Amino acid sequence: MEMEIEARISAKLDLLLKKMDERIKRMDEEKRRLEEEQRYRLDLSSLNFFVDSRVPEVKKKEEDPGKGMKKEKDPGKGMKEKDPWKEMSVPVEEQPLQVD
Repeated sequence: MEMEIEARISAKLDLLLKKMDERIKRMDEEKRRLEEEQRYRLDLSSLNFFVDSRVPEVKKKEEDPGKGMKKEKDPGKGMKEKDPWKEMSVPVEEQPLQVD
């Protein structure tokens, strides 16, 4: 009878230890998940900060796209005006007609 009682007590203790191990394991997993979530939130907030800090520079470039370009006072300077009619060697009226 004593052996039977010891066996039941031993079985209950084993079951209790098993439940405690499972509970500790779940707590460790939960802790690890919370730490990963916290790291993710930190990474996300750092990314948001970086993007927000760059937005004013991008908006500035969008508002004044020609800021970096050199502006000339006379854009046609150095260009000669060409008359396409003067370039023709024979005026249209004086070209001989071709008869077949």
